[in-house]
Amino acid sequence: MGYFFGIVFIIILVLVFRSAVKTKRFLKEFDIKFQTSVQHIEGLPLPEYQQATLFANHERLLIESKKGRFEIPNERIINYEKVENEEIIENEYEMKTKTREYLVIHYINQEGRTKFIMFESQFNTDYIVRRLTELLGRTEAEPDSIQHDPNTTITL
Repeated sequence: MGYFFGIVFIIILVLVFRSAVKTKRFLKEFDIKFQTSVQHIEGLPLPEYQQATLFANHERLLIESKKGRFEIPNERIINYEKVENEEIIENEYEMKTKTREYLVIHYINQEGRTKFIMFESQFNTDYIVRRLTELLGRTEAEPDSIQHDPNTTITL
């Protein structure tokens, strides 16, 4: 019986090691400069609160989850924004407010329409917005610098 558990342990160890090597190769191949874990709220064909990871470099933003992988080139990202929402939590003893912070990504999709994706994070949202914005090469939203086909109409 102990022999069986030893083999299972070795198999699990090999799988974990292979996964770590694959992740390291991915980070190097795509020259990832920033990554963070988030929960999807809306904007993608993913369930609400689906765990995802954002990977960013100077060229694009990759959004990866168990349900799919999405990519937005940086030139189509308008800006990153922190949005706060206060919720009232009430129980039989007290009522208090809780502030939730969301990361909102405003971008222009392939059809030239303005869209957004919203995530919740357990980390400092101000820091995430600052780091992602730095990778855009812009200090704040500069819609005039977004390159898109001038013959298309962008619905705001």
